[in-house]
Order: sequence, then structure tokens, then C-alpha cells
Amino acid sequence: MSTGALYIITQDPRYVDLLLTSAASLKKAMPELPISVFSQFSVESDLFDKVFSVDATKDGFYDKARLIRDSPYERTLFIDADTYVLEPVPELFSLLDHFDCAATHEEYLNTDWHRRYPRTDIPSSFPEFNTGILMLKRSDRLNRMLDEWGALYRQYLEEKPGQPINDQPFFRVAAYFGDVRIATLTREYNCKFRRCSTQVTGREFILQAQCMSKSWWAGLPIAEPRNAWEPFPCCPSRDYKPKPEV
Repeated sequence: MSTGALYIITQDPRYVDLLLTSAASLKKAMPELPISVFSQFSVESDLFDKVFSVDATKDGFYDKARLIRDSPYERTLFIDADTYVLEPVPELFSLLDHFDCAATHEEYLNTDWHRRYPRTDIPSSFPEFNTGILMLKRSDRLNRMLDEWGALYRQYLEEKPGQPINDQPFFRVAAYFGDVRIATLTREYNCKFRRCSTQVTGREFILQAQCMSKSWWAGLPIAEPRNAWEPFPCCPSRDYKPKPEV
């Protein structure tokens, strides 16, 4: 059964730098794991076993939802480009012996900030999953859920053009009404490094960030050599400003 990691990047060529940084950390942590990328842009690196050229839509989140189903692997670690892998995570693939999918809960629970996609038919006790890190096992029922994820997002874009949103509200609906078994990962497997370094304890396996700086890394409770790497540039899709030092 084939296993591997998959990245998807579209919309902005600056994501290539994020991709290369993340893939290098993953390859260092798990050198035997094949890595593929679906990219709108030219990617030349021996980090990748396969580079697939893809056509992009006008929405990068939708690109992820519609392309992820085409992973070349039967068991896939999908990983966003704004991530850094600190430790090997073979145990994530072991989860797929008993589950179809795995993800962490979204830290904000609901990222439909402007209430553009209300779903009163789903209880608030069922939060969003963060789709920056996903474990996926190919099967008919998983494919049905992924197809529904993309179809719901496509329908929204057609009905509400010019009202941007992200892919997670649609994943939530597809997961709720689907028949896949989803394992909930602990925060260590998708530590959102967005607001403050106090979230990072040194026990994390994968960091996800919109912006990292040398000053932030200097204050992290993570021992060398795990923080000996060039920091991420600010993610081009975020106007993020770190909290000023006091």
C-alpha cells in the first residue's frame, strides 16, 4: 500500500519558498517518505518524488478541496506549505489502519467569520477540522466525502461570488453528513504558531504558521538543533503583524 506526503500550492508564487522550507523539514524528519506536490508554478527540487503541474482557479482554498482527491498515494499525509515538521510522525499512518481520515479540531471552532455559510442543521458541538494537516486513506466512502467537500465549495462560489471564505466550513459539512471515520489528532500534530510562542512547549511534531521570525524562534522552548533553520517569510495570504515585544 503506497504512502506519501502531498502539498498543493496555487495562486501566489511566493508559496514556493514556503513549500521548499516545509518539504525540507519533512524530508529531514522522514527521509524515506515520498513527497509529491501539485503546483501551478515551476518547482525544481530533489525533495520531491513527483511534481504535478495543475491549473488553478481563482480560489486557492477551493484548489485544495478539488485537487486533494487526486493524491498519488493510497495513504496520504496532506500538509500545507506553511508548516515545519519537527519530528517523524509514522504513527499518523498507523491511525489509518482503523480510520479513513485524521485531523485536529480548528482552534477557532468556526472560521466562517462573516457568517456567509450558516448551517443551522449541524449542531455547534460539531466544530470544524483544521485542514492544514490531513491524513487520508483512499476508499469509496472517503472519495464521496472529498467530492462533497469540493461540490459544496463550488456551489458556494457560484452562488456568492466576491464573498471570500475558506475550505473548512465545507469540510465540516461533508464530514458531518458523510460516513467516514475521522480520528481527532492532538494539537502536537498541528500546532498553530500564530499568536504567541506560549503555545509551543517543545513536545510538538508539526508547527503550522502564517509568519515566523528569528526573534520568535529565539524565544521558543525548543532545543537545538530543531530550531536551526531559516524562518518562514510572511505568508502572502495574511496581513499578519507579530505582537510587539515589551
